[in-house]
Amino acid sequence: MKLRLHATLACLALLAAPCLQAGTLVATGELPSVGRQLLKDKADAIVGVEMVVSVKVTMRDRSPAPREQKREVNGTMISADGLTVLALSTVDPRGNMPAGSSGMRIEDPEYKEVKLRLADNSEIPARIVLQDTDLDLAFVAPDKDAVAGRSFPHIDLAQEANIQILDTCFELLRASKNQQRTPLIRLTSVLGIIEKPRRSYLVSESVAGCPTLDTRGNVAGISVRSFTNGSISGMVLLPAADIAEMAKLAAAKALEAPAPAPAPAPAPAAAAPATEGPAAAAEPAAPAAPAPQPAQ
Repeated sequence: MKLRLHATLACLALLAAPCLQAGTLVATGELPSVGRQLLKDKADAIVGVEMVVSVKVTMRDRSPAPREQKREVNGTMISADGLTVLALSTVDPRGNMPAGSSGMRIEDPEYKEVKLRLADNSEIPARIVLQDTDLDLAFVAPDKDAVAGRSFPHIDLAQEANIQILDTCFELLRASKNQQRTPLIRLTSVLGIIEKPRRSYLVSESVAGCPTLDTRGNVAGISVRSFTNGSISGMVLLPAADIAEMAKLAAAKALEAPAPAPAPAPAPAAAAPATEGPAAAAEPAAPAAPAPQPAQ
């Protein structure tokens, strides 16, 4: 009888036992409370990155005026001085344009009016300091004068999570402007691991530019887009260590003086009025009339 009771209790214990979740033991029923705490602690590190993107497309001998688009995307602050990382493809329109079209040439985009929108809805002027098309990363640094002496909440890339297949993690993001940029969190699972050309993870839920955390709040990586032959082929989670290496270069770039804005193109000179032939020579003035003679 006692043996049967012990066996029954052992089975119940196995059913209620904590499951291994991204490097720490967390019972499935505790995941909601863990997620709510992570959202409270980390949400302010997810910011909006706004800019005007100008791109010029040349078709054969035609060169139309550049097209401009306003963009607002998710970014992740990764240092106390406000350095922010985002997925380059979310602001670079070339990834959504047809590649290989005969006679088409797409020039490098120009990013203007860049700013960071913080959790309290305040804005900070900023600039893009580094881009990497292979990793689909862009780094944005706030204006030094605008943030002098300030320290920002951020995701520490040095606290890297060691995730495995079927681990349950959390993804942090923000809703759109129409939804009041509400901070969001959701569960995501590790589905697979890609080893070549570089290590990356396939996860069940991902938004470009947003971080995935384990249940301890350590960062597994940032979601970016992968490309094949110049076209978007899917989403992957880029490990935190790879982003940290690029962040060192971006931080050094942020210390450099920003490049001067390109001078506006001079206005075309006004064309001279057309003539039908050589200018006619001026006619000689008529001789002056003789002075009147006094009456005799």
